[in-house]
Amino acid sequence: MRTNGHIVADTGRRWKHPVNPLTKMPRDKKELGSKLATYADAITAFAFVQSVTFSFALGSNETLIANAVRIWWLVPSIIVVANALYAYLVSGCHRGEDALLERLEHPGDTWAKKVRKWRKLVIGLGFILSLVAYTAIWCGRHV
Repeated sequence: MRTNGHIVADTGRRWKHPVNPLTKMPRDKKELGSKLATYADAITAFAFVQSVTFSFALGSNETLIANAVRIWWLVPSIIVVANALYAYLVSGCHRGEDALLERLEHPGDTWAKKVRKWRKLVIGLGFILSLVAYTAIWCGRHV
């Protein structure tokens, strides 16, 4: 039920319409699209740094190596699921940008298309790096 620009629930409480001022959600489509691009960059950077850190830790920590080799199926499964999640989140940011702004179809949008491809390539590079590091450790222990 609406009264005077407020939504009144059955309990009689009032909420301001349309958003809670504590969330400070941007109302401008361009600003929100820009934030989604920033989120995609942050997710990409986090995914790559996490992969590099895991690869370094795997090569230098004997306890981690022993546990990773003992439960051989767990580490690759986690690597695959984590990187698939990162790629899905970045794709979600791209879909959100397209929904808020306009789709990248103009000739002037080639740089934006390249940036989107590079984000996914960086996530893929981290994925490959992690799998190569794990495979090298696993093969080194079993040869």
